[in-house]
Amino acid sequence: MDHARSEIDRLDNELVQVLAERMRVVQGVGKLKGDRTGSILLDPERERLLQARWKERAEEAGLSGPFAARVLREVLS
Repeated sequence: MDHARSEIDRLDNELVQVLAERMRVVQGVGKLKGDRTGSILLDPERERLLQARWKERAEEAGLSGPFAARVLREVLS
C-alpha cells in the first residue's frame, strides 16, 4: 500500500510540474499575441480541436472522454 501511495504522490507531483510548464508556455503565447495588434487571445476553434484530441487520447488510454473534457476545461480556464 505504501508503495502505491508513493507512486500516486510521484505522479501527482509530475502532473503539477507539467501543468506549471504548460502555464509558462501559455503565458508566453499570450505575451506574443498581446504584442501583435489585432491578435485574438482566445481561439474557440483551437479549443474545440483540443477538446476532441484530449477526448480521443483519453479514450485510447482507457479514460473517460467526458472526464478528460472536464479536466481540459479547468486547464483552459
